[in-house]
Amino acid sequence: MEYMTGGSVREQILNYGALTEQLTKKYVRQIIDGLIYLHKSRFVHRDIKCKFNLYIEQKENMFFV
Repeated sequence: MEYMTGGSVREQILNYGALTEQLTKKYVRQIIDGLIYLHKSRFVHRDIKCKFNLYIEQKENMFFV
């Protein structure tokens, strides 16, 4: 697994406060795109949590873990 320098979404919110609307839109779009990809690949992710498996890299891109 790659090292995600941005930490989890939960850590970002605890450290810096609420996400801006623009950043929230970006993250939600990335989550939806990731779920579409998983579903097209015949996988289902049943336990998405910002504390454990949504991580951010340095460039503010989100990853499922």
